[in-house]
Amino acid sequence: MQNKQHINLKAFIIGSSYFIVMWPFLYLSVAKNANPESSFDFLFVPLVLPVLFGVINVIVVRLSSIVYPHNASKRYWLFGTLYGLGLALYGNFGKDIPVGLFGLPDTSIQYAVIPVAMLLYGLIFRYILKNLNYIFLQK
Repeated sequence: MQNKQHINLKAFIIGSSYFIVMWPFLYLSVAKNANPESSFDFLFVPLVLPVLFGVINVIVVRLSSIVYPHNASKRYWLFGTLYGLGLALYGNFGKDIPVGLFGLPDTSIQYAVIPVAMLLYGLIFRYILKNLNYIFLQK
């Protein structure tokens, strides 16, 4: 049996790996190239996003015996959609990303990115992160 620190370190590394963080970098870079005059700060994202993903994966792994202990798929969907909701709310209300980066009009249409982000991160967590955790952690 692996000790908790070893599992936490592996979970952090898996969560901050290329296979997980490439998806947000992909859609953010496509939006930045489509709208080059945007004021979105790309220097901050590569530093923070992998750390956030790693920390969230540690939380998912640590809570695996509490939140849906017998259904890992539901657990990853839940954490992925909540993470997507948090990022989308921060992006909409904290950084105004839909208008500033994606070029959406400053109307209620900008809030359409919230369910899209929830779905996207739910898919990433369910189909990529869950499988990586299973391969390397058997969780």
